[in-house]
Amino acid sequence: MKKFITKIVLFIFIVGVIIIAAFFLMNSIVRIKADFKIKKQTKYIVVGHSHAECAFNDSLIGDFENFCNSGESYFYTLPKVKNLISQNPGIETVFIEFSNNQIIKEMNDWIWDEKHMSYYYPTHSPFIGFKDNALLVEKNFKVFLSTMPIDIKNLGRLIAKRDFNYSYNYGGYISLNKVLNGNDFAKRLYSYHNVDFNSVSDYSVLYLKQIIDFCLAHKKKVYLVRSPFYKAYPGIKNEKLFQEIREKNFLAIEFLDFGRVPFQMTDYADLEHLNKQGSAKFSKWFDDLIKKGLLDQKDKQQFIEDNVCGLSGFH
Repeated sequence: MKKFITKIVLFIFIVGVIIIAAFFLMNSIVRIKADFKIKKQTKYIVVGHSHAECAFNDSLIGDFENFCNSGESYFYTLPKVKNLISQNPGIETVFIEFSNNQIIKEMNDWIWDEKHMSYYYPTHSPFIGFKDNALLVEKNFKVFLSTMPIDIKNLGRLIAKRDFNYSYNYGGYISLNKVLNGNDFAKRLYSYHNVDFNSVSDYSVLYLKQIIDFCLAHKKKVYLVRSPFYKAYPGIKNEKLFQEIREKNFLAIEFLDFGRVPFQMTDYADLEHLNKQGSAKFSKWFDDLIKKGLLDQKDKQQFIEDNVCGLSGFH
C-alpha cells in the first residue's frame, strides 16, 4: 500500500513538474516572439481602465491610440506599457488614466481576485516578472494555479498558429450606446453604497510609480489624466485623499483633469463613463486642444478650463 501511494505521489509530482516546465517554456517562446508594433505615425497613447477606454475615441484624435481595458489594474498595465514602448520608438507621450477609484483598496482585488486574475493573467503571463508572479501566488495561490491550464491552452494556440501579434489584443476604445437617465439613476447611485472610498491600495500606487518610472527612463513624456464623470458621481467622495496621494507620490507628473468638464446627462452611459455621443464630443475637443498646443502650455489645467467653450454644445 505504501509503495502504491508513493508511486501515485511521484506520478503527480512528475506531472506537475512537466506542466510547470511546459508553462514556463511556452511563456518564454511567446515573450521572445511577441509583436507589439503599432501604427508608425502614433505619437500619443493612453492606458488605464474603462473611464479612458470609453472616453478617448482614437479614430477622432490625430496620431493617437487607445490601449485602455475595462477592469485593468496598473499591475497589468505595466507589462503592456513596457512592451509598447520598447517596440515602438515613435511613441512620444503616454497618458495614464488616474481616477479616484484607482487608489481605493478594492483595486487590490483587480490584481488577484478570481474574476480579474482569470481574465487578465492568461493574456499577460509571458510578460509578468518573477516578483509579480510571486505576489499573485502569495495573495491567491488557488486561482493562480487554476489559471495555468487556461494559460497553457492559450499559449499553445498562439505557438501553433504562430500568431504573436499582441498590439491590438490589449484593449482599445469602446463605444457605449446607452444613455444615462433618471429611471436608473438611483439604482446606479446605490451600487456605490458599500464601496470604502477612504481606503488606499498601496499596490495601485506602487505599480503606477513603476509605469511612470519606466516611461521616464525611456525619455517619454507622461501625463496623468482624469476622464469626465457625471456631476453626481459618488466616486469622488475621496477627492481630498485622492489629491493628497497625487501630491505626495506624483507631484512631478502633470495632471490633466477633465473630470468636471460639464457634459450633459445624455452624454453619459452611466455615472462614470461617457457614451458614444459624449466620447465623440470629448475626443474632438481633446484633439483640438492638442493641436492648439495644450502640451506646450505652462499652465495646462488653466488652458483646458479656458477652452471649455470650444467643446461642442458649450458656450
